[in-house]
Amino acid sequence: MEILENKLKFSAIDNIDSTQLKKIGGFRFFVCTKFMDIDRSKFINESIVDDTDYLSRHFILEDDDGIKASIRLTDTSRGPLDISKYIELDFFMKNFKCGEISRLYVHPNFQNHTLSKELFLSLTDYCNKHSFDFVFICFRTGALERYYKNLGFNITRNEVPYLNTNSPFYHLPHKVGIIQVDKSLRKR
Repeated sequence: MEILENKLKFSAIDNIDSTQLKKIGGFRFFVCTKFMDIDRSKFINESIVDDTDYLSRHFILEDDDGIKASIRLTDTSRGPLDISKYIELDFFMKNFKCGEISRLYVHPNFQNHTLSKELFLSLTDYCNKHSFDFVFICFRTGALERYYKNLGFNITRNEVPYLNTNSPFYHLPHKVGIIQVDKSLRKR
């Protein structure tokens, strides 16, 4: 665990346990209810957690009052990527080490800070050290599209159907970004 500016602690959790996941899931729910039009009835125990969380590495920034930002990285060595449910990735999966970035959440009081960039830099270091070839990300808003383009992602699709009709996010259109790790992320 590393101490960052403003007494924030950074940690990367590889094998998450149910207590840690409950804490992260509750934080995700809190952020979503502040910013998004979601169907609260789709959530169990006011938490946003799915099976992929147990297969992912989690990067978090927190202080004594709790989590301020979190993001997860899933890689193909632990199972299929969620994004492969929506777009064809067989070529990438067979020929390259790939990962998917998802579940980026930043506390409402820290939306204009650089916390998400701090998380991405930590995630970038991890991807470089572990020889990832490509990293994918799925997102919804134009602001995030500009942000991810500035980080080096190429936006490969204009809209991706969200096929899970039980999801509280079903009604939201998504876009996909892809970045080639050795050519883009290592320069940051």
